[in-house]
Amino acid sequence: MEISIEVTRNFEKDYKKFSQKDQEKIKDKINMLISSFRDNGSTKQLYRLHKIELPQKLSSSLFIYKIDLKLRTILTFEKDPLFDQTVFTFFRVVNHSELETAFNSISESLYQNMFNSKDNTNGRD
Repeated sequence: MEISIEVTRNFEKDYKKFSQKDQEKIKDKINMLISSFRDNGSTKQLYRLHKIELPQKLSSSLFIYKIDLKLRTILTFEKDPLFDQTVFTFFRVVNHSELETAFNSISESLYQNMFNSKDNTNGRD
């Protein structure tokens, strides 16, 4: 299975704000995550900040990965059986104090259409 890594503009923008030392740490930890997944399929280092209730019993693929005591990255992890690949998409890298705000912003952006369509179907027969 192939592994694809994507980064968003927001992730790149966040990344550039950090010192060279922190940038190296971020890069090294992400490489460790990918290597761990490649070697044994492990994603146990990822955790969910909140359980997001999606319509049609779908589950969110939005995760947090701890870089160090102060840095976190927000990402999705998805297996694509059609193309026989796993896609890691990195959305943000932030200080722990900014995590909640960044996470909520990303989840609203990603799932806005689903929430809107769920709201539009309420009350209809």
